[in-house]
Amino acid sequence: MRKVLIIFLTIGVIFTSGCTKSTEIQNNTNKSDDASNSKTSPHVNTISDQTDANNVNLNEWVGDYGFYEFCPPNINMMYGINIYKENGCYFAKINIDGFQTIKRIKAKVLGDQDVIHLDFETYLPDSMGDDLSKDDVLLSFKKVDSEIFTNWGKIEPILPENKGSGKVYFTKVKE
Repeated sequence: MRKVLIIFLTIGVIFTSGCTKSTEIQNNTNKSDDASNSKTSPHVNTISDQTDANNVNLNEWVGDYGFYEFCPPNINMMYGINIYKENGCYFAKINIDGFQTIKRIKAKVLGDQDVIHLDFETYLPDSMGDDLSKDDVLLSFKKVDSEIFTNWGKIEPILPENKGSGKVYFTKVKE
């Protein structure tokens, strides 16, 4: 079972490891969006603008994270998150694959070295469904020692026993 999880996560990493390039127009739009969103963000008190000082702290989050669920006899869900730096800001590509699900999402990563929030930015090509809105909090990670605790937002697991927030679900599979 562990080997199957590693294989799935490796395949997910291969498909998500590339960074997309933004055009200058997109960069200017993102900068103005970030400024206006900082006034309305629900976690504005815990997350400051992504200045160079915060970027250094967010570098610790860069890498690939995975979580896998299995429900007998044949329901699988694989969650892959690739956190990366692009044009001085941090983003996450989120892939969710499994039972009647193919989601490809780009999220903004906001936070510090201890806690990050992944806020919905846009759907990526080949994604099915459109139930998310800009700046929805998809999920949050909190680092305590070497463990990563998850607080679910708009993204949730399929198994009821995994829906509790504040537990360890995701593991870092690659830096």
